[in-house]
Amino acid sequence: MTTWLASPTPRTRVLSPPATPPPPNEPVYDPAVTSAAEPQLPAPEHSTLETTPAPPATNTPPPDLKLTGWRSIVDGWLTLFAIVFPWACGMIISWMPLTKISLNDARGSSLIMVSIIASTIEVSSIFLWGFGVMVQACIDPAYEYSNGVISVIWMIFIMVDPIVTGGYVWSTVDSDPCKDDPDPDSAQCRVGDTLIRGIGVFRVFVVFTIFCLSLQLCDCLRKKFKAQQWREQQQRQNSGV
Repeated sequence: MTTWLASPTPRTRVLSPPATPPPPNEPVYDPAVTSAAEPQLPAPEHSTLETTPAPPATNTPPPDLKLTGWRSIVDGWLTLFAIVFPWACGMIISWMPLTKISLNDARGSSLIMVSIIASTIEVSSIFLWGFGVMVQACIDPAYEYSNGVISVIWMIFIMVDPIVTGGYVWSTVDSDPCKDDPDPDSAQCRVGDTLIRGIGVFRVFVVFTIFCLSLQLCDCLRKKFKAQQWREQQQRQNSGV
């Protein structure tokens, strides 16, 4: 007897469709790789930020800042006042003996005339210097005062002259007082040694002291003007005006 065996059923292999490749600009993620770092995409060009820090704002004006406008005019007049005022005070003090005697009588005393003549020359030279500087500034707006040889000599003169002449008057009145004068009606006795000595002391010490204080006051006001002008310039720059 013949036995027939059933033949096995053939298996059909189903093929999966091919995987779609990723776009060329898209990164490929492999799930099997878990330790790889995430890919870094390049940042677009328009996202670049300016990283340069802005310069810090400061309220201190630069040392070479020049005053302009009304501040420059006021500073010029204050400087002229600081120079004129001390010597003008010295001239007023030197002319005080004329409240007791006449100018004709004062000519007989060298102590009185030295202070009168010296102080008058000093103040006159200061006014001539100031007038010359103002004329130059009016003619040439870009004119800047510079210390030449003549200016230096003039400055030395107005600084030294009060000390020399005042010291002469002070020392002479101490060495030759009125009580030793045989003429009690002389100009020195009528004015008084106290006033003449005070004029000499004032011209030796006080004139230069007032000058230094006036320069310090002008310097403080100049720094204040520069700070105000610098703040106004910073505000205009920040507001875009």
